[in-house]
Amino acid sequence: MAGGGDEEQPVQWGPEMEVALFYAMRKHKPVGINKNFHMMCIYENLMQCSTIKVSSKQIWEHLGTMYDMQALHESEVMPFSNSEENFELPEQDYGDLKKEKAKNSEKASVHDDDKKETKTKTSSSGQQQAAAEKEGGKRKRTRQSAGTPNEAPTSKRRR
Repeated sequence: MAGGGDEEQPVQWGPEMEVALFYAMRKHKPVGINKNFHMMCIYENLMQCSTIKVSSKQIWEHLGTMYDMQALHESEVMPFSNSEENFELPEQDYGDLKKEKAKNSEKASVHDDDKKETKTKTSSSGQQQAAAEKEGGKRKRTRQSAGTPNEAPTSKRRR
């Protein structure tokens, strides 16, 4: 959003620049919840009507010298409540659904515990099999065939 190069050139805020800034701010008030969006619009409008390049940071700083931006921001009316509150569905309307959800989550919890135990048993039996293979020297292989035992899989058949 900043205009110019790596270094910002100091801006002389003369009457012409301030009038251009006020024209750029006609429909945009850089306070409240959308202050950054409005600043972007102000910056774009100012860049279109002014030959002097100024960054959005410099615009913020200049507005800070003219106004108490924090007080303006705090006095802005929020279109909604911004406080955090606990919410719970009404028991009379959603009680049955909440109980059903609680039962399902209990079942899922028990099912997850069973899966963990099965995985633990499977991994320990897999570790035992690997240890036996290391001792025996040979691995047992199983082959899955696509058809009858004499028939080669179609992907390996030569033409």
